Amino acid sequence: MAVKWSLEETEQFLRYARHSLNAQERASFERSLRLEADSCRHRQCRDGTEQVASQPKEDSDHCHRFQKGQDDVIGKCVDELWNSDQQFAVVVQEALENAVNSYERVKEKGLKDGLKLSQEVDRNIMSTAWKQSFTKSLIKASSMKIQEQCRRRATDGSLCAMSGMMPLAALMSVAVEDYSTLEPEVIRNLMTDGIGVQNRYAGVNTSSLTRELEFIQYNGAFNLVQDANSVYEGCSVLWMKPEHLSPEHQKETLAAVKNIKCLPFELCKRCKLMLQVMSFLRVVLMSNEGAKIKRHQDSLEAGVMFTVLYVASLRSEGPVHLKVNAQDKSMEIKLEPDMLILLKYVQGINMQTEFRSNVFYEINPFSGKMFIISSMITGAQ
Repeated sequence: MAVKWSLEETEQFLRYARHSLNAQERASFERSLRLEADSCRHRQCRDGTEQVASQPKEDSDHCHRFQKGQDDVIGKCVDELWNSDQQFAVVVQEALENAVNSYERVKEKGLKDGLKLSQEVDRNIMSTAWKQSFTKSLIKASSMKIQEQCRRRATDGSLCAMSGMMPLAALMSVAVEDYSTLEPEVIRNLMTDGIGVQNRYAGVNTSSLTRELEFIQYNGAFNLVQDANSVYEGCSVLWMKPEHLSPEHQKETLAAVKNIKCLPFELCKRCKLMLQVMSFLRVVLMSNEGAKIKRHQDSLEAGVMFTVLYVASLRSEGPVHLKVNAQDKSMEIKLEPDMLILLKYVQGINMQTEFRSNVFYEINPFSGKMFIISSMITGAQ
């Protein structure tokens, strides 16, 4: 039987709902939400849950803030949901219905088993049922808002990086002077032989970059690859965008990522190509025993594609090599920190004749630890 609440009753219960979670329970909620967002590849690299537990107890409904910084998409979405009575009421209604059903099931089972239901136990069951249902409904509603927000922010993945599109370059925070990160010899080798290698590409402090990536790793942001058919056997992977990084805490990582994001613009301008800009970048961690990147090729059915491999950090007992087969040529590239490797793949039709340039590459297991930032650039011949 449905019961219609008055406006005063509704407002009173919304106030109760906002205060029903203590600081520790809010921290647990945020941790669960950020892990949920991570499974959708939208997690911020900074977890921020430690800050939640240390915040002072709020004195009003809207004092608590979940957003930890300007680029914290997850916290921003939760704040919008939490502070909007209309949106929050939908969450509370769903949570209340689920809590009542859960409470009734637990109570019925207890009585059926012959257990005594004291007033204190009854209150505890009600409280537990409410908090569990409330948290689940919050995560569900917040995840939907986060996914929608990230879909809007990730539309750059379908945009063209032609050098004449200056408004787009500005949108991507790419300046004209950023079109000169590649050495002329690297571009020549890339376009003629299909392989371009540049040492000291980003010019970052590799020791600081290593510490930043390891801090992200220790925060649990990387996911171990479970698929037995994946080319990243035994590796851990993290997907990131520049806005996921903190200018203060991931300064060197952000500098390297921004340089990599410039590559489609630079290749468009200097090689007269039409390429798409990159959205997410993949960070591959090779540290487990037997971890390797299997021999494979990154390819599309038509057009031009560049594989981007940036060695962000490398510590090993001996030399580590990237084995490459490109245009019927085989070579081994000795990997070093701050090294950029570009591989070119081409397939199309030239003068009514189909041509193909296959690029295969692999990294065998080694004793040590390496972070590689990788991506693929697609476009048209």
